[in-house]
Amino acid sequence: MRTTTTSTRLATFAALLAGAAIWPAAPALAEDTVTEAPPAPIAEEAPPPAIVLRYVPANFAWDVGIHASYGQRVQFKGEPPWLGIGARFGWGKMIGDHRVGLGFAFSAEGEPAVKWSNIFTPSFQWDFVDAKGFMVGANLGPAMLVNVELSGGYGYNTSFDAAPELAVRLGWSQRFSLIAKRFYVAVEPKLRIVDGKPEFVGGVVLGSGKGY
Repeated sequence: MRTTTTSTRLATFAALLAGAAIWPAAPALAEDTVTEAPPAPIAEEAPPPAIVLRYVPANFAWDVGIHASYGQRVQFKGEPPWLGIGARFGWGKMIGDHRVGLGFAFSAEGEPAVKWSNIFTPSFQWDFVDAKGFMVGANLGPAMLVNVELSGGYGYNTSFDAAPELAVRLGWSQRFSLIAKRFYVAVEPKLRIVDGKPEFVGGVVLGSGKGY
């Protein structure tokens, strides 16, 4: 009986020693078995909205342009139609999509250094441009013609005519805007009455301007 009790005590003591030896390593074993969760995916930021240049109506607007033309020269008797070239300026008050104001144009029409006219035209001017770019306009004013003609190879003869002129424009244009420049292109037929005779001229106009 004493031998059995002693054996039992020794076995219990050995078990306690084994447990004491294993216990400090238990947290380390637990740490080794813990797996870290994968990092959460980073949400991508949405791209910034695109910058859109909005249309802002202008109070006033101006433009400058150039034009090329082809037409009659009734101020010179019996002369055929001829080419012309010129420049122009326009300005006006905006009323919705309409501009009402003043214009000025200069052109030289005819054979340079042989038989031509220098033409100055102040005018009342109206222009309309819709949201799709359709453009229509008109000018009405007096055309002042300084006619120059080579005189037998020696000097020049000059004359002067004042003629009412009506011009109409049809074409494409960017809108009159407070913050954006405007470009336009148009065909422009015009009628003058020179010395009681009608004079027809057709042209192409290119121009650019801005509102304010």
